[in-house]
Amino acid sequence: MYAQGASEASGTVSYIDTNTYQYQYALRMVININTSVLPFVPFKQVSTISTKRLAAVPYYVSSQERQGMRKIEQQMIQAIKDNKDWQLDNTRVEYYPETSSSCVYLHGNHIATVTDTDVTIYDGGWQSNTTKSRLNAICDAFCVSGEGIFQKNFEWFIHKFVGQAGVSKVYNIVPFVNGYTFA
Repeated sequence: MYAQGASEASGTVSYIDTNTYQYQYALRMVININTSVLPFVPFKQVSTISTKRLAAVPYYVSSQERQGMRKIEQQMIQAIKDNKDWQLDNTRVEYYPETSSSCVYLHGNHIATVTDTDVTIYDGGWQSNTTKSRLNAICDAFCVSGEGIFQKNFEWFIHKFVGQAGVSKVYNIVPFVNGYTFA
């Protein structure tokens, strides 16, 4: 059964099936943000789901829910905003004035390129917690609120903003690919 306004090509949840990852994520977000129910999630199904089942549902933790950005990540973000070259420990930012872009490196591996219009992310060959943390710090600062990377069963996923449904933001979850661009 297709959800309200959804289709295969829309890039949103394409059908209501309580076993799909997108449906479980949507339920978790509806309950977490404690606002109106998203249009593609029937209220009666939200109200009948058990707390025990919700505890097992993975979801992306935004910057508002995290304890805070690490000091090194705050300095990295400031260097990108200031268009400066910067380095501390294992993290380096290089600014290229000819392209007006900043490249971020972790342990010498390219993990992100930030321009005035977009952010392109890479895993640098290592899908580590540190890489994910740096990428999420960049997404929190330069992407739409709520966009970022998360991990489920040792596999990375991208949490991408796809539109607005009333007052609620709608996100799509796709497998991580190197060179993914948040525009």
